[in-house]
Amino acid sequence: MRNILVPAFRFWSEDRAKNYRTKTLTAAIALSLVVFTPSDATASRGPALERDLVAKVDSAFTEKWQSIAREHATSFLRAWRKHVEPPAQFLDGRRALPSVIHASSQVLPPLAHAKFCVNHPDQCAPKRSVLHEGLTHKDMLSELQRVNLRVNRAIKPLDDIASIGLADQWNVNVTQGDCEDYALEKRKRLLNMGWSSSQLRIATVLTADNKGHALLIARVDGQDYALDSLAGAVRPWSETNYHFVKIQSEDNPKAWLSVDNTPTRFASVS
Repeated sequence: MRNILVPAFRFWSEDRAKNYRTKTLTAAIALSLVVFTPSDATASRGPALERDLVAKVDSAFTEKWQSIAREHATSFLRAWRKHVEPPAQFLDGRRALPSVIHASSQVLPPLAHAKFCVNHPDQCAPKRSVLHEGLTHKDMLSELQRVNLRVNRAIKPLDDIASIGLADQWNVNVTQGDCEDYALEKRKRLLNMGWSSSQLRIATVLTADNKGHALLIARVDGQDYALDSLAGAVRPWSETNYHFVKIQSEDNPKAWLSVDNTPTRFASVS
């Protein structure tokens, strides 16, 4: 619950309003409405959800406080829906994963990535999006698909121990390399095409046979997609069947976070 509340509350409370008691109570009302709304219905219930929220607020506050309570509650609800996907719900007898990766606690970055940032500071600095505003969801997915295929074809697979005698060296501009090099090269090309650093994050995972692996996660309109050196097709992250371990922060490419939700955790749910 805390992982759901904190990111939205932090964003929503940026105005530093003094009446935190009112804010906290209205936030709780907003959160309760969203958390217990099925994930497949939340997106389509925007106006109705806000009307329900206003009705709850009106019943909880006297007339004197209703106006400001409405304002706080609706602003929180919008922030919550913008920054955090609804938690997984049981739908049609199966547990559905959220469309985005949830990451919370900061963890140590992979040592090889820390060294990579020292050698390539431009690849580890935050960068804003300069994508053309007219690009559609389909256009962006097509760009991801092209880059994924081109890099997968351009780099010959070879692990670091075999190529340079050292373990886990992360690089760009290579003709041969391992999974991290594929992911970094894809990220570099997409950054050069105008994508923002917050949309492009390297993730480390465990495969079905418990081997370490890395891939690029790209966010398009609230959906995380995987660009994988082991797959030609770009696909939603939840369809990879990997156990996600950690991922770069959206705000700071040098920082890494632990992943709270991962496809393999729900593999036994039927």
